[in-house]
Amino acid sequence: MAYLVVIFGFMGLYLLNAHGTAVHLTWDEALVLSVSSFHGRGFLLQNVTLGDAFVRLAAAEAVLGLLIEVSLISTFTQRFFGK
Repeated sequence: MAYLVVIFGFMGLYLLNAHGTAVHLTWDEALVLSVSSFHGRGFLLQNVTLGDAFVRLAAAEAVLGLLIEVSLISTFTQRFFGK
């Protein structure tokens, strides 16, 4: 559930951010960017600098994605080994 909230939440943020910039995203492009950023492979946009809001949002989403994935792995490991 947290996965979907983060993915769709950041998708909305990417769409809101795209209105004020030269980069315009459709809803499916924002969804692909959100999924790829969540798993740490964002930054698919061209002509975007490191100080751009898209990059900052993608970095924040990558950190949240890492935390969610680590908690999932630790939960699975604890249940698998019975601790």
